[in-house]
Amino acid sequence: MKETIYIRLVDTPDETMAWRAEGESGIEQGLSPLSDIAGRAQGARVVVLVPGTDCLLTSTKVPTRKRQRVIQALPFALEDRMAGDVEALHFAVGSIESDGTAHAAVVAKERMDDWLRQLHDAGLRPHALHPESVTLPFEDGNWSLLLGPDEGLLRTGINAGLGLDIDSVEEVLAMAVEGAAEPPDRIRLFDCRSGEVGTSALVEDIPFETEQCPDPLAVLARGVSETHPVNLLQGGYGHREEIGRRWRPWRNAAILAAVILTIQGGLSIQHWWQLSRDDARLQTEIEALYRDTFPDARRVVAPRQQMQQHLEALQRGGGYDPFTGLLATVSPVLNQTQGLQLQGLRYRQAQLEIDLTLANLQNLDALKEQLIATGGLQVDIASASARNDRVESRLTIQGAGA
Repeated sequence: MKETIYIRLVDTPDETMAWRAEGESGIEQGLSPLSDIAGRAQGARVVVLVPGTDCLLTSTKVPTRKRQRVIQALPFALEDRMAGDVEALHFAVGSIESDGTAHAAVVAKERMDDWLRQLHDAGLRPHALHPESVTLPFEDGNWSLLLGPDEGLLRTGINAGLGLDIDSVEEVLAMAVEGAAEPPDRIRLFDCRSGEVGTSALVEDIPFETEQCPDPLAVLARGVSETHPVNLLQGGYGHREEIGRRWRPWRNAAILAAVILTIQGGLSIQHWWQLSRDDARLQTEIEALYRDTFPDARRVVAPRQQMQQHLEALQRGGGYDPFTGLLATVSPVLNQTQGLQLQGLRYRQAQLEIDLTLANLQNLDALKEQLIATGGLQVDIASASARNDRVESRLTIQGAGA
């Protein structure tokens, strides 16, 4: 079995970094500068864990399960969720579910370049880069929590996790459970704090299964081998030189295959461009709505994200009201509904009125059912009419206690 070396990367090159080597000869680990680790890593498979705070973990549905098509479609599918220019972002595909849901990680190309430059300068050529927030061991229906001397990691899904401030673990964990669509059956606690006692009362009514561990990296290495998290080294950051050398004799055949695929996929590409133009128009309408809601706003870069930040600020400051509650509950459902075009939004007499268009009545009924299932909302279809092969409708929405 080829030896594997795991490295937890930190931003400062001259700092020592935790590493762990696993192979037929046994296990070694330590804290060393990258240059020393490079000498130890000769001939080994190098797996690097990068800070999860620099990676956006998300998922979206795509109309294909072919990985290359998914990679091409991701920037278009996720563009409306990104606060910055998608050209400056790197999209990596993880697992793809049977229903077309693709798990992905998004990171700034600048951060990718910094990490790889740091590794290459030390003489390391990594085989995989994983966001450490999704490298904990994981089981469906359960969450995993790692507590170290001055850090914490929480993994809530196959492609969902976050880093925790060790002083606010209980508060963040309680908020995560409260906001989860399906709370976990139990939480696996990996307690790596020397001299500390693992607690079973971080969250009420959820049992904890505690495992003492002397080294956080040992737990993360186990999670990598068990769950195979998303690898950031793909697309433009894959092993291009090696691939190019192996496939150079097949270049002409690859060109011919690319032409055939281009012809076959022409209609799909045209459809994606149409969706992109529709998204741009919808973005303009959302920005207008944001400016109407917050007339003092001077700079609008990502109105959806900025609106969410305002809502979160109101919630933290105790200024939460029925309108912001309804909008915060309804917005994710509208955002995930394919083909939905928002035409107008009003709030009066504790009731939210939404004018929209959809492809057909079946989609309208499905949207209503999904809104009702989200927080027990009261949803009525005030009007619905067919025009130009689409359905125009007005929904009235009230909170569960209204």
